[in-house]
Amino acid sequence: MGKLKLINFDWCKFKNILVMALKEKLEKLKNNTKPENNWENYKIEWQNAISTLINTIIYKWFDEYDKNGLMNFEIIPIKRFEPFIGEYSTINLEITLSESKYLVIEPIAALTSEYDGKLEFYMRGKIDKKVSIFRKLHNDKSYDWYLAKSINKEDHFELNKDIVEKIIEEWLY
Repeated sequence: MGKLKLINFDWCKFKNILVMALKEKLEKLKNNTKPENNWENYKIEWQNAISTLINTIIYKWFDEYDKNGLMNFEIIPIKRFEPFIGEYSTINLEITLSESKYLVIEPIAALTSEYDGKLEFYMRGKIDKKVSIFRKLHNDKSYDWYLAKSINKEDHFELNKDIVEKIIEEWLY
């Protein structure tokens, strides 16, 4: 049997490296906010973008399901508070399916480190049935919505009726 070789390990030095790495990451996160001269305008644009998206889902994409009694839509007013833009009113969309299953689209953040707004889309009570919806602003102030099934960029898709229908179909399987 060989002898156990002890390694001289300086825990204090290792701890200092970990603390410095965390501090650097937190400082980078703090300084990584997007410049915005008028946060009040940004808040209004965010609220309008959410309303437009939800109206598109209800009245353009899924109107036929509503008319056939397969989906029922309820808009729930909510309040949020976020750094930079403060308190604001917005809405959740709750979709009741004929099988008494509930889908929710819920605004989460008006600003993230990579995107200009995030919503969660999930089946209530099913932790594994959730995706994120992100808004990406362009230089001309227009924007696009993306659906992300995971953090892997290959699982990010431009948001449209077909992709939302496909997600719901997967969840109901």
